[in-house]
Amino acid sequence: MLAEEFPPEDSATADALTYADLTTGADGTPTTVEARLGDIYDRYPLGHVVYESIRRAEPALIATVRRVEARLAAARPR
Repeated sequence: MLAEEFPPEDSATADALTYADLTTGADGTPTTVEARLGDIYDRYPLGHVVYESIRRAEPALIATVRRVEARLAAARPR
């Protein structure tokens, strides 16, 4: 299994990469995480490994985006 060979990385860098992927549309334009996930679900049929993997990971993916948004908000000058 892939996860046994390569354990998930838990870092701010991994969060930032996930954030970038999930807030950029397939055409390269900015989007929301909800719209990006919807796009993925539209492109892959129910039962497809991509669809099912994203569906299972959705709560964690959204949590990652929110975590990065909070970091970005905290870093903005006041």
